[in-house]
Amino acid sequence: MAERQPIFPSVTPGTYALVEQVCQAQGCTQSDVVEGALLAYLAPRETSDRDTLLFQKLERLEQAVQSLVPLLEKITAYLAAQSTPPPPTVARYDQLYPELAAPAGDDDDTAVHEDPPPQPGGWRRLLTKKRTL
Repeated sequence: MAERQPIFPSVTPGTYALVEQVCQAQGCTQSDVVEGALLAYLAPRETSDRDTLLFQKLERLEQAVQSLVPLLEKITAYLAAQSTPPPPTVARYDQLYPELAAPAGDDDDTAVHEDPPPQPGGWRRLLTKKRTL
């Protein structure tokens, strides 16, 4: 028999009752039951079919993403090669409203007229006298 090291676990009364039932049903000692439970809990488990399917799907996704990289590089190269269109022209006022443009022969409308001097407003207007000459 292999050398064994003692451990002293404390369990709840419900767990102890379950261990006793398993020992009586299988005809083995408490040490055998606890050791088997610990090995099942601590040992790495084998991969299942579900894990294998998940890994296969992950590999397919990785391949799909890798196949997208060259396509995206082609798209960016195509977009970079395209020249930018010229900016749109902004219409001038005379282009928008040709009927309002001044006739070419009328010089009176283009002459600069001086504005009359501003009149004082408010109380200042009432308190100041106009000088007459």
